[in-house]
Amino acid sequence: TKFVGYPETWPQHNDVIHAFELRMHNITWLDADALKNAELKLHKITKFVGYPETWPQHNGVTLSPDDYYRNVQTLRRESVRMDIAKLGKPTVDEWQMTPQTVNAYYDPSHNSITLPAGILRGTFYNRDAPGALNYGGIGGVLGHELHHSTDDQGSQYDASGALHPIFDKKVQEAFKNRTACVVKTYEAFDVPAPGNKNLTLHVNGHLTLGENLADMGGIAGAYRAYTERLMNDTAFAQSEARITKAFNGTLNNKQLYFVAWAQNWCMHQTLSALESQLASDPHSPGYIRVLGPVSQTPQFAEVFQCKNTTLYNP
Repeated sequence: TKFVGYPETWPQHNDVIHAFELRMHNITWLDADALKNAELKLHKITKFVGYPETWPQHNGVTLSPDDYYRNVQTLRRESVRMDIAKLGKPTVDEWQMTPQTVNAYYDPSHNSITLPAGILRGTFYNRDAPGALNYGGIGGVLGHELHHSTDDQGSQYDASGALHPIFDKKVQEAFKNRTACVVKTYEAFDVPAPGNKNLTLHVNGHLTLGENLADMGGIAGAYRAYTERLMNDTAFAQSEARITKAFNGTLNNKQLYFVAWAQNWCMHQTLSALESQLASDPHSPGYIRVLGPVSQTPQFAEVFQCKNTTLYNP
């Protein structure tokens, strides 16, 4: 795979990709052709990390220091001009986010994943932090974006980014049938309403399905990557063992992995902002992005010893 951006300072990215591939082999309803196409697509993913190697040029644009509206209109016209200039030309790799953006995305038409510099800091990634934090942070995000390459929308594009499904109708139908329970599960979660304890809200399970699946797959895949590295890297395992002592025995390394995932989605929202998100955003609110995937991950219940039928171990 091409790796574009600043140097590979986060070693776990190959671990997460390998874990994703191994998990695909455990899916019994993927036939040989579907598995072959999914693997080819996975191996051809371009990863943009940090910032672009080349920057877009706007030499013909003149901005005013005191006319914000005119500047916005000027930049919009420039954006349209640049898009029109691409017509009839080969597709080129390009960034759809600025480097300082705290976000990430998978682009099916380019078969690429972008992790801007803005998300490679804070709770998501720190090169000096324990592996549990980085695998649960940026590792989970990478796993999330990988899953978009084969979800209900990403699977409609092949390894080159052409609009050509990688799964035949039989496999697509099997996928659809197995996601019905995810829709029902997420719609059953109660979403706390800020400032109103008497109001109970819910997500739209169909609207948020793709992102919920990516969260579930991302957290499971990155956890597998983390535990396999613990088994195969003695020095890494010894370093991670120090986590329990650092927390005076109240939190071990595998528990810290899930805490790291939860920290990704800490947020405060007004009630109106939450209601707007539930109505239009394909992402679940932060509370559900924690509760949803971890409650459906058996390893979470195992490491935290959650009793059966409790909220986080239903």
